[in-house]
Amino acid sequence: MVCIFAAVQHILWYPYKDNTVNKLETASLVTLVIFGLFNTVHATFITSGVRFWGPIRTYVLALDWIQTCLLLLLPLALIVAAIFAVLSQFVRVFFVSQVLIRQYFVQAKRQKSSSVISRKSFENSRKVDDELNEYLNVSFAREMAEGMSSPQEGIFHEHEICDDDESH
Repeated sequence: MVCIFAAVQHILWYPYKDNTVNKLETASLVTLVIFGLFNTVHATFITSGVRFWGPIRTYVLALDWIQTCLLLLLPLALIVAAIFAVLSQFVRVFFVSQVLIRQYFVQAKRQKSSSVISRKSFENSRKVDDELNEYLNVSFAREMAEGMSSPQEGIFHEHEICDDDESH
C-alpha cells in the first residue's frame, strides 16, 4: 500500500525540478508496485493454504516469469551495452587503421613521384653549392695574396699578446 501511495503521490506532484529524473523515479515506483502486486498474489495463496493447481498454478507461474524477466531487464541491457561498446571499439580500430594505411600509401606514392623532381633539384643545388664554394675559395686566395705579406700575419701567439700587455 505504501508503494502505491508513493507512486500516486509522485505521479500527481513531480517533486524534482528535472523532468527526466521525475520520469525515472515514476518508472522505478511503478516497477516496485508491480513487483509488490505479483508477490502479494503469490503470498496470498501461500498464506491461505491454497495449492497451486490448474489455472491458478499457470497464473502464478506466469507472474513469476514476468517478474523474473523484469528483474533481468536492466542487467541484460547493461551486458548488451558493454558488448556493443567493445565491438564498436574494434570497428573503430579497423576504420582508423584503414585511414592510416591509406595515408601511408598515398604519402609513399607522392614521395615516389616527386623523387624525380627532388633528385633534379638536389643536383642543381649541389652545382650551385660547388660554384659558390669555388668562388669563395678563389676570392679568399685573392685576399690572402693581396692583403697579407706573410702567411703568419693575422695569427697571434700567446707570448706576443703577453708582450703587448706589458708594454701598455
